[in-house]
Amino acid sequence: MLARNAESLYWIGRYVERADDTARILDVTVHQLLEDSSVDPDQASRTLLQRARASKPPEQQLDVWSLTDLVAFSRDTEGGCSIVESISAARENARGAREVTSTEIWECLNTTYNALAERERAAKRLGPHEFLSFVEGRAGDVRRAGRLDAEPRRRLPVHGAGPRHRTRRHDGAAACCPASATAPPRRPG
Repeated sequence: MLARNAESLYWIGRYVERADDTARILDVTVHQLLEDSSVDPDQASRTLLQRARASKPPEQQLDVWSLTDLVAFSRDTEGGCSIVESISAARENARGAREVTSTEIWECLNTTYNALAERERAAKRLGPHEFLSFVEGRAGDVRRAGRLDAEPRRRLPVHGAGPRHRTRRHDGAAACCPASATAPPRRPG
């Protein structure tokens, strides 16, 4: 494997983890700000921005929505540390190393990237939790796709599924294969 491809695969993982971790931290902060009236939204927002090493905080007062815009949706932060920038960077690295990136990982990253604009609009209507839980779920999907890619594809039969037996890979993912491709019939008794 070329060093360029290995580096791209490394950065895909780092960017996906950054997006996931940032979404989790922002989700906790948003819940805290919405549920606990004793917490100062401006101070909590500035603390999170400082920890996330995001761009310089604005001079005006910060609240839940301005914090979400900066940490989740911003496309011009220093170091590319917003959630949208992290997902975009992971997709670009996957695109650059397409010959060694599995189809599952590519499709997962590409689908996530293409859904960002719609999810951002939904978050502005329904609240940031919808977007953040979407990112957390998709990051988990990318991790699972990476694990599936690294494991052998041994198939275990699921009996009683009809003429086209449904089989289950040992990692739990279901797949269809012809009945002739399954294990030999079980012995009675």
